[in-house]
Amino acid sequence: MDASPSSTATATATPIASVIAEKARGQHREAYEDALSLYKRMRADDDPYMSTQLHTALDVVEQALRLYGPSHVFASYNGGKDAVVVMHLLRVALAHHVQAHELDEPSSSSSLPPSIPRPRLVYFEQPSTEFPEVKALVTQTTQRYDLDLRVYQNIPFAQGLKACIESEGGAPLAFLLGTRKGDPNCKEQETFAPSSTWMPAFMRVNPILNWTYGEIWHFLKRFDMPYCSLYDQGYTSLGKVDDTRPNPALAVGRKEKGEEGGRGKGVGGGEYYPAYMLTDWSLERAGRVDKKKEATARAVAADGGGVGEGGECEAVEAAAAAVATAAAGACAPAAAKNSNSDKADVKTAGLIIIGDEILKGKTSDTNSLYAARRLRERGVFVQRISVLSDAHADIEAEVRVQAAKFDIVITSGGVGPTHDDITIKAVAAALGQGVSENEEMIGKLQEAYGVATKEELSDGQRKMALLPDLARLRVPPPPPPPPPAAAAAAAAAAATTESKKIWPILMCGNVYVLPGVPSFFEQKMDTIVDHFLNHSPIYTRKIVLGVDEVEIVEPLNRAVAEYEKQGCVFGSYPFYGEACPRVVITLESAEEAMVEAAKEFLLGCIPPEAVLHVGEDDDLRGREGEGASVAAAAAATVAAAEAASLTE
Repeated sequence: MDASPSSTATATATPIASVIAEKARGQHREAYEDALSLYKRMRADDDPYMSTQLHTALDVVEQALRLYGPSHVFASYNGGKDAVVVMHLLRVALAHHVQAHELDEPSSSSSLPPSIPRPRLVYFEQPSTEFPEVKALVTQTTQRYDLDLRVYQNIPFAQGLKACIESEGGAPLAFLLGTRKGDPNCKEQETFAPSSTWMPAFMRVNPILNWTYGEIWHFLKRFDMPYCSLYDQGYTSLGKVDDTRPNPALAVGRKEKGEEGGRGKGVGGGEYYPAYMLTDWSLERAGRVDKKKEATARAVAADGGGVGEGGECEAVEAAAAAVATAAAGACAPAAAKNSNSDKADVKTAGLIIIGDEILKGKTSDTNSLYAARRLRERGVFVQRISVLSDAHADIEAEVRVQAAKFDIVITSGGVGPTHDDITIKAVAAALGQGVSENEEMIGKLQEAYGVATKEELSDGQRKMALLPDLARLRVPPPPPPPPPAAAAAAAAAAATTESKKIWPILMCGNVYVLPGVPSFFEQKMDTIVDHFLNHSPIYTRKIVLGVDEVEIVEPLNRAVAEYEKQGCVFGSYPFYGEACPRVVITLESAEEAMVEAAKEFLLGCIPPEAVLHVGEDDDLRGREGEGASVAAAAAATVAAAEAASLTE
């Protein structure tokens, strides 16, 4: 198909007659039913990590279909991870649209089977520079999902869009794009954004505009979506063959030392972890190579320049590494300049409790309870708590999973100089880093043990300085200066505490590595919560009732139906073995007015005599209402005895 009569570049993948024939054919029933089933799974999904993002994206695509119609909505499909997500959003939303408008039912005026609209996509291909793996994915998914794919070869993007629009008779079209905030071409785009004035007129629709890199991979893995095999080889952002390399941040064992202390091969020798294991999402494009820098590297290699056999490859990889370093410097937050002053916006957390002594019942785990309570004070919800033995492989695997899934991960235990303290090595391996002696930590140890040189430290002491390559040592910011009147007292206090210098907290990627001793762990948690996390308030209420839980099912269900969809979360906790039944109802919301309204609604559904206590916390440790329930039980017993005496 010619892009235009005067154009030398052509859209050659599909002849015009074939395009018309393909448009006339409806989608295979099997592909349609598969998409419809997946739509229902997505809408029923309540994954706290990203269900809101997913449902919002589906709403956007459904709105585009409603406004433009199935035949005038296309998705841009280049085989990249973002485009794969958008392709699936289109095909499932289209299936729902077809069912909702009964387009899958035979027409009353025709005996022919219905022609179900197929998902329509466009692929702008540059055959000479495309990865074969990308083309393979596009071909396989087009066949598997019965997609209506237009392929435009060797043609500029804007010119291809013009050809596509003209082939549809110039009708207004909507194009679903995989643009996300932070992409180079995003700028100030919104979910629905008209095309730029220099381009053909169409509506850009960005359903995943506010998704993060982690949410893209969470979606693909959660719903078991096929994606380009390059992502399993360390590529994190796919361009063309000549400007894309594996992400240096995912290189396996980049700096791991050999057994005798020399520089050894990385685990797997030049291999890379898969894309979904990238923990610093600001480095997503670190594998994209600046062509000018790469050309310089090749020129240096060609001139000799001290480069031996294989030097050209090393020079090119060095250029890629330089891009990664530059990206890290450009994208990193203030933490890179002042690692102790930045606070993070965190919503989810995972806890990993490490220690054979817990699994063997030698001691109880109090750290997860303390961490969960303190994190919740900041509006951070713990999504997972794992208790593991002192096994490197188990710790590595769990850290890898949680670091990819949650905003932060906190480990407890397995740090120190003894043989079973292996957490740091496992964390480093999980994040694709080596372990090396950290000079900042060496300085801390010298200060702590009162020695002038690191050679004076024992082997056990120096082992504590072996940290992940990209580790950060974090301490809280200094307090503000005291007023003059209190300066003398402050100086005296500082002198008293000089020997109790604050020990830094180890942070690697989004993982905090803490000691397992409860007193030390709690101190570190206090520092993290008070100084490193922003506060997202959670408002709570508690209602204590003196009835059996089964008696409040109906009023509780009414309150849940009314307020849960507005963001209020309810909990019901019965207590047994007491003088009379007692159940505690908890409510929580990010909005105080909402939780207060839900509380009043629920109280209005419950007989007043059943209410023993109402409070503004949701702590289940207290026994509020227990005394009232006991008194009520005693009064009931006395009344029953008196009634019995009257009938004798």
